[in-house]
Amino acid sequence: MDARDPKHYRWNDMPSEQLSEQLARRVITTARVMLAQFTLQKGCLVPLHAHESEQLTHVLSGALRFWLGDPPGAQIDVGAGEVLHIPSGVPHRVEALEDTTETDVFSPPRQDWLDRTDTYLRSAPRPADPWHSPDMQRQAARLARSFQHWTGRALVEPGDATEIATRLFEHPSAVLSLADGPTYNYGNRRAMELFELDWYSLLNMVGDESVEPHLRQERTEALREALHKGFISNFEGVRISSRGRRRRIEDGILFTLLDEAGERCGVGAFVPSWHDL
Repeated sequence: MDARDPKHYRWNDMPSEQLSEQLARRVITTARVMLAQFTLQKGCLVPLHAHESEQLTHVLSGALRFWLGDPPGAQIDVGAGEVLHIPSGVPHRVEALEDTTETDVFSPPRQDWLDRTDTYLRSAPRPADPWHSPDMQRQAARLARSFQHWTGRALVEPGDATEIATRLFEHPSAVLSLADGPTYNYGNRRAMELFELDWYSLLNMVGDESVEPHLRQERTEALREALHKGFISNFEGVRISSRGRRRRIEDGILFTLLDEAGERCGVGAFVPSWHDL
């Protein structure tokens, strides 16, 4: 067939590629344009990436949340019947707010997809208890050690690395931490309940996203104060869950995280209580 001849496609005839447990893709490619159909389960995360191709995303059903820029700036929710244009080279990441079906148009075609070098989309099986990974055990130990260093109070009972990680994850208060970047790098079960997110979504959330815009400077100043003083107590504020619930946190403690050498390496948050507004 001549490349100039029309060609008729049916999505159901195109092979479906299961990229992860939550993400599947079908692709149609021509010389100058690529069309993809994605199905995403609620909570699916597409990591931060950028590409030469211009992109048009049309949501057929469900809803997607896009963060644009690096570090993330604009946040745009795209619902059924809506289209988002992403210019060439703009970094972006995506979360499925609902089970979603959408189509993407790319021009020129995505060479990384054709070469199968799109590793950012291809995830390894996720462990059942990711908070027991060596990195998270180390972070739990830092949180426990730093909290006691600054406040003189034990956050969890002593134990080995696995026991401390388990006790912190199951702690009745929310415990979180931030490193140098804008996203959380630890959150326990109660923190997941506070923000109504699963583990992976919480660790991909930019902290400012849970704060109303006019209160973000107040949050930034509180983090700086904790870093300067070591810790601050009786911290209060309003946070917004992934479902839009406004929640006032009370009697919180922000404290500087210390690594194994005693160097500052982030900020921890201890939130014993909150109530919905």
